[in-house]
Parts: sequence; C-alpha cells; structure tokens
Amino acid sequence: MKRFTTAVVAALMLGTALLGRPAGADPIANKKAEAARLAAQLEAKGNQAEILTEQYNAARLKAGGAETDARRAEQQLAVADAAVGRAQVALKASAVEAYVHGGFLPGGGGDLTTPEGALELSVRRKYMNVVADRQADALRSLRVARTDAAARREELDAAKQASRQALAAVESKRVAAAAAVKEQKALLDKANGELATLVAAEQKRKADEEARRVQAAIAARRTGGGGSGAPVVLNRNTGTAPVNPPPPPNAGAAKAIEEAKRQLGKPYEWAGSGPDTFDCSGLTAWAWKAGGKTLSHYTGAQWNETARVDVSALQPGDLVFFGSDLHHVGLFVGNGQMIEAPSTGQVVRYASIYRSDLVQQGGRVY
Repeated sequence: MKRFTTAVVAALMLGTALLGRPAGADPIANKKAEAARLAAQLEAKGNQAEILTEQYNAARLKAGGAETDARRAEQQLAVADAAVGRAQVALKASAVEAYVHGGFLPGGGGDLTTPEGALELSVRRKYMNVVADRQADALRSLRVARTDAAARREELDAAKQASRQALAAVESKRVAAAAAVKEQKALLDKANGELATLVAAEQKRKADEEARRVQAAIAARRTGGGGSGAPVVLNRNTGTAPVNPPPPPNAGAAKAIEEAKRQLGKPYEWAGSGPDTFDCSGLTAWAWKAGGKTLSHYTGAQWNETARVDVSALQPGDLVFFGSDLHHVGLFVGNGQMIEAPSTGQVVRYASIYRSDLVQQGGRVY
C-alpha cells in the first residue's frame, strides 16, 4: 500500500511538472516558430526592397529621358542662338543699307517733275518699302528667336532639376530598403545550420501552398467558379483574355531563354543590369537583348513595350509580371516556371509563376 501511494504521488508530481512546462519550452517548436518568423520577415523585406528598386529603375529611366530632353533642348538652344545671330546680321545689313542710300537709289537724283523722274520716285518708294519690310521681318525673327531661346533655357534647367530630384528621392528609399534587407540577412547568417534549413523548408512550404491556391483560383476564374482565398486578379488585369489576340512568339525567344539560363546562380543586386549581377527587370532586358530585342530596364516600361497575353496562353520567352504596381518580372520558360532575379541575398533561379500577386496578363515580346 505504501509503495502504491508513493507511485501515485510520483505520478502526480510528474504530471504536475509536465503540465507546468510552458508551451513554448519545446526547442524544436521554438526553432520552427523562429524559422517561420524569419521567413515571413525576409519575404516582407524582400518585397519592400523589390518595390523600391523598381521605383529606382523608373526614376533612373525618367532621369535618362530628362537628360535626353536636356540634350535636345541644348541643341534647340543652339539653333535658336544661330537664328538670333542671323536675325541680328540681317537687321544690321538692312540698317546699313538704308543709311548708305538714304532712301534713294544708287545713281539717282534726276528731275522728279519729269515723267522719268516720277517713275524713278515710284521705284524709290517701292525700294524703301522692301527695305522697311526686310527690317520688320528681321526684327520679328529676332524677337521670336530670343523668345524661343529663353523658353529652351527654362526647359533645359527644369529637365535637369527634375532628373536630379527624382534620383535623389528614390535613392534615399533604395538605401533604406537595402539596409533593412541586409539586417534581415544578417539574422539568418547568425542562425545555425539547423535553423537555416528550417527557414528554407518553411519558405518552400509556403511557396508550394501558395502555388496550389493560385492555380486553383485561376482555374475557378476560367470556369466561372467561385474559388476561395485572396483574390488573384489584381490591378491591370481584366479578368479575361485580351480582346485582340497577341502576336505570335518572337523568333528570338529561344535565344533569350538560353541567355537567361546562362545567368543562373548569379547574385541579385540593386539596379543590376549584367553581366555579373542583376535585378529582375535587368535580367529580362539582358536576356531579350540576346534575343534581338531591346527592353527598358524597368518593369513598368517592359509592360508597355510588350503585347498583352493571358497567363493561360503564355509561351516560353513571354514576361510574367507581379504586383498591381508591377514591382517584379520574370522570364517564362514553360510548365509554370520562370527564370527570375528574386531579391537581395538571393541568386538568379528557376521559380514557380504561381504567386498571389501574379498579374493575369503577361507580356509578349514582338
């Protein structure tokens, strides 16, 4: 009986100890929770950085356009200056001519009361009218040229100022985002191998889960079903295939894909345009350059430079876009896969196109 009582007391004490253990005391569960938290933070920071880098690319493209406008304005300013110079020469010549001849024809001075003299007077008047008209034209040309020159100078100054302001504003955001991503990457680097493996596993689990959900939502959209989960059709999407059929795939698509494959494993870098580092739009522009087409280094511009094609009709070489603000782009290679330059701390890689922010119309290079 005593042994039984002792056993009961021991069991109760063990049970009390187990019940009293905090829920978070399981080291494996703690590591998994920490891995999930880090994975979520990295995804959020990566998205933020990706948005800012494309804003930077847009500002840089705009700044390049401003510089082009500035050079054009300088050329027009030179033309205006030349026009001013010509008008000044013409005006000076007219003034000298009027002064020298004093309103009379060379060799004139006959009797103006005779018929011959009256004819000469008439000719003189016409001559003076021509000189006066020439002076008036020269004056008008001079005024117009000076006005144009002043306008060109203002345009030139405004273009240069706008480009400097645009780059400065976005550059500050770019630096801040890069610092945030670097901080998150440092957290991962400090983690041991087991935790890093758990983070990678968590990222893959979430990506696979998201791909299944997005594919189901796309299928439901096409069949008229309801679907579930977060909406897949984002801004810039019509929810249906484009009215006009897209052009056939460009003959350079195979070369573009092969060039993109050659970049696999190369690191992502802010505004990277190759050949050693890339950002997302830098990679697609680089790949399609090998395919014989020039794309701007900015996702928004690449959207405008390509023809719309529904994701159900994507062909290898087409571009796939992500986010209502088009902050990411990849090169479709078939079977629901793309080659992309994802974000800071990662490398050019294969990835699924099926993400929650997939834009339902891709871009066909033509």
